[in-house]
Amino acid sequence: MRDILFRGKRADTGEWVEGSLVTMTGPINNGRKYILPTGQGLSFQHHGEEGESIGGFIEVDPKTVGQATHVIAKDGRHVFEGDILQYFDETMFIIWRGSGFYAMRGNGKPMAWVSVSGSEIIGNAYDNPEMLPGPPRA
Repeated sequence: MRDILFRGKRADTGEWVEGSLVTMTGPINNGRKYILPTGQGLSFQHHGEEGESIGGFIEVDPKTVGQATHVIAKDGRHVFEGDILQYFDETMFIIWRGSGFYAMRGNGKPMAWVSVSGSEIIGNAYDNPEMLPGPPRA
């Protein structure tokens, strides 16, 4: 079994965090997204008669959550959905469509996925929207 890695911007500080994704359901937290950072365990606290709580999860902005593609950039970082890549003279935006990840060129045409391995990450759609090659294609 392989791990599925996600990243998102913290709701409190705007810093990026990577790890396992949890989406809450229920009347209070419905739709909120949390990431348990990689390498961090859960912490349990007992609150007497009030029960227990689980700590370690960080709330993230749901609009910024993206999955790792399992492609590694030339600097050794994971390429995530939402990243903007430079591959030779092409700028590409990584998206997820129901069947998988795609590297979209500025002209709106997908690039062969195997070709993006070794690309340079030059930004992402959330911190650098001005770098997107053409209109966002989420």
